[in-house]
Amino acid sequence: MPVTKSSKKTGTKSQPINPCPSPDRSKVVIINDDEFLAKIYKYKLENQGFRVACLYSSKTTVDDAVRENPDLVIMDLDLSKCNALETLGEFNKTNGGQRPVPIVMLSRYRNDEERRKALISGAADFLVATELTPFEMLKRVRKILCG
Repeated sequence: MPVTKSSKKTGTKSQPINPCPSPDRSKVVIINDDEFLAKIYKYKLENQGFRVACLYSSKTTVDDAVRENPDLVIMDLDLSKCNALETLGEFNKTNGGQRPVPIVMLSRYRNDEERRKALISGAADFLVATELTPFEMLKRVRKILCG
């Protein structure tokens, strides 16, 4: 359930505090073979009104993610059985050029060279999971989707 703002004078709840003009229409796809971490981010995002799909297999992620028609993708840089940087470039080609979809790369480790490569390859952001709380992830998603 989205966070609501209450009136101090009356104690009544008002409308939800929306992360975007229409969060129920903002879809985030999380591509991560670490199901536990993906579910934590999913829970946090869904509680703020985002629609979220998690994909755990690195074999079919691009096609599956495109079918989800996301507004944003959070992709693990350390996916097994695939090169996430190649997948990053492939994603917007596969979606038929409908609209560019921002892709946030997520890594377990701080690596400035990988960060540079991801940003050059078109990533909207590069985050280090070990230095990031779920709340900070939510703030970054809001910033990318909502300005």
